[in-house]
Amino acid sequence: YGSYTTGTVLNNGGRVEHDGTGYTASDKGAVQYVYTEDGTAYYLADTLVGKEPGFGEGVKPQVLTDIEKNIYRIVKIGPQYWMADNLRTCTDKTGKPLITGLSGPDWELNGHDGGKGACAVYDFPDAKAVSALENRLTYGVLYNRNAVESVRPEGWQLPSETDYLVLTGFLGGKDHAGKLLKEAGTETWQTTSAEVTDVTGFAGRGGGYRVTDGTAFTGLKSVGYWWSSTSAEGNYYVLKLEYNTSRLGLTGAENNSRGYNIRCLKTMN
Repeated sequence: YGSYTTGTVLNNGGRVEHDGTGYTASDKGAVQYVYTEDGTAYYLADTLVGKEPGFGEGVKPQVLTDIEKNIYRIVKIGPQYWMADNLRTCTDKTGKPLITGLSGPDWELNGHDGGKGACAVYDFPDAKAVSALENRLTYGVLYNRNAVESVRPEGWQLPSETDYLVLTGFLGGKDHAGKLLKEAGTETWQTTSAEVTDVTGFAGRGGGYRVTDGTAFTGLKSVGYWWSSTSAEGNYYVLKLEYNTSRLGLTGAENNSRGYNIRCLKTMN
């Protein structure tokens, strides 16, 4: 299989575009096999003996792997490639662990200018606590603003206001985008309507946030926030999904000490 720019590369040198919209032929003859998700080849030609594909098998998906070897699904929405999971790393790009386990005052101070990047998991100030693992896997890690750039995977970027407008424009406007981006069902949301389909595969979850003074976590299953790269007067904006609305908002983050999730999109320049 190939990279984001090349799509799926077949064994004869042909290529299928990542979004399935095009095929580049090869002069080396017909495709003889593709690879299933476990990496085993099976043959397409009737005259060749090989593994028959079973239910659920297919071409290996493209994934993103962070410095801790956490694996994230990727979805293409319009012209953009998005992470389909919230970031879970507690280690920055240099291999240095982020600060975690901070008390309320220390959490707030490290969100200010000159503070250090810090992280937590919903209900757990220590993101690395064994008891935090379930929430970390389900909802990802909550980061203060000073942590954001240090954990952003290379080649990926935080969504800007322009990215937000491209995304919502492709999905029919900001007032309709939410129902196409939220994970369906009630496992990660209080309630959802029949209109919530997650047809995009984005699987937005209500991960809540850590409040400014670090004394509480709130909003689990009712709201999801993701840091953006857009700011005003030093405070950054966040993308916002709520359980009771179809809107995808871009709103002020209140301040940089709050703990929010991160979703990145592929840098295509």
